[in-house]
Amino acid sequence: MVAILDNNVPVCAGAFINKNYVVTTATCVREKKHLTVSTESAEQEEANKKTDVLGVALHPYYRAPNIDYNVAILKVKPIDNYGEVSKLSKREPAAGETLRTTSWETTEKKQFKAEESVAVATQTCKTDLAKNITITGKLMCIDTNKSQLPYINGSPVVAKDTTDLFGIAVFGNVKNLQNSLTVYLNTANPEIFSFIDMFTEVQ
Repeated sequence: MVAILDNNVPVCAGAFINKNYVVTTATCVREKKHLTVSTESAEQEEANKKTDVLGVALHPYYRAPNIDYNVAILKVKPIDNYGEVSKLSKREPAAGETLRTTSWETTEKKQFKAEESVAVATQTCKTDLAKNITITGKLMCIDTNKSQLPYINGSPVVAKDTTDLFGIAVFGNVKNLQNSLTVYLNTANPEIFSFIDMFTEVQ
């Protein structure tokens, strides 16, 4: 996980897909001009390992407020010891599968932290969130009801024991620490996967 800062203010999260590129949400970075990426903390005074964003690529089909294509790739200036690199998963997590979600703590230092969470069946996701959002094949739900961490736009969800990336957070309850269901962009969806994968081999 990384924190993405605009004028040194944390605005969202993301994940390295290789040393040169970070995946995040388009919502997070569109129309922002002074972006940096921190690999240690979301608090600028604690973010000793920061790097500049050199360029931004939004998914060509992204149109706000629709979140089906809410994904962007940041080209960053390479730094040493940039932390965990996420590998794109070609499969979707199974309902009931234990995963690892990430956020940053609500303490002053805003250190990164991971928690276990559970993938939710698509139909359950559609039913429970019907009044809030339309769940398509490009979206999936994670049960974060027991979370002690805040919802952070763009934060990655990965496999429990590997760095296989399943999605990035695009919709959640930002008012409460216990978020119930959080919606993630499904990075295994062919249209999303192919967009991100274009950058994974670029060095």
